[in-house]
Amino acid sequence: YGEMADNYDSFSPRLGFEYQWNSDLMTYVSAAQGFKSGGINGRSMASNDFLPFGSETVWTYEAGMKSDWLERRLNINAAIFYSDYSDIQFQSLTSDPQTAQPISIIDNAGTAKIKGFEIELKTIVAEGLNFSASVGYTDAKYTDIKPGVPISTNNRFPEIPEWSLALSTDYTAELGDYGYLNGRIDWTYRSKVFHDPQNSASITQEAFGLLNARLSFETKAGAWVVSTFVTNLADKQYIIGGTDFLTGLGFAEAQIGRPREWGLSVRYNF
Repeated sequence: YGEMADNYDSFSPRLGFEYQWNSDLMTYVSAAQGFKSGGINGRSMASNDFLPFGSETVWTYEAGMKSDWLERRLNINAAIFYSDYSDIQFQSLTSDPQTAQPISIIDNAGTAKIKGFEIELKTIVAEGLNFSASVGYTDAKYTDIKPGVPISTNNRFPEIPEWSLALSTDYTAELGDYGYLNGRIDWTYRSKVFHDPQNSASITQEAFGLLNARLSFETKAGAWVVSTFVTNLADKQYIIGGTDFLTGLGFAEAQIGRPREWGLSVRYNF
C-alpha cells in the first residue's frame, strides 16, 4: 500500500483584535484556520475500504464581548461564531448486509457550515446567593456532499444539539464560628442529539434535562469539607452513544447515561 502514502501539512493562521472600552467592557473579533490531517483507513475489515481519506480544513470567525455591570454584581459574556468547513471528515460505522461484517471507515463528506451563538450570565442576587445561566444555539449543516457518501445535506451533525441550556444557583450561609453551609442546584438541557452521521432513529436521543444537587459544610478555617450530593435527581434515562446495526445484523446498541446516584464525600485540606 505504499502508493497510498501521502504527506499532510498546513499553514494555519489566526488573527484577532480586542478592545477594552473601559474596566468593565471588552469586545473582540477573530478569524482562524483549523486543520485536521488526512490518513488511511487502516482498521477497515474489508480490503476495498482500505483507502486514504483527505485532510479537513475550516475557517472560523467569532465576535463577542465580556462585561461587568451593576458594580460587578452582574457579569454577561456573549459570542457569535461562523465556521466554514472543506472536506469535512466523518466516521461511518455500519455492517455489510451480505456478510454482517462490521465496517468502520473515515471519509470526507464534503463541505459544511456551522453558525450560532453563546450567552452566559452570572449575578449576585443577594449576600451569599448567586445565580448563573447560559444558552447556546448551534446550526450545523452539510452544504454539499460528494458522490458515494452515505449521508445527505438533510442529515444533522452527530453529537451536536441545536440548543443547550444551563441554570444554577447556590447559597452560602455562615454558621457562626462553626463554618459555612453551601447548597447548590444545577440543571442542564440539551435538545435532540443524533449519535451517528446517518441520524439513525434507533439511537437518537430526544431533548432532555438533568438536575443535580449538592449540600456542603466547610469549617471556618477550611480544613474540613463534608458534602452530600445527588446526580440525575429525576432519574432520567438517556442515550450517550450507540451504533445502528439494524441493516446488517438486525439490532442496534446504545450506551445509557448514569442513573440517579447519591454520594457523600469528606475532604481534609493540609
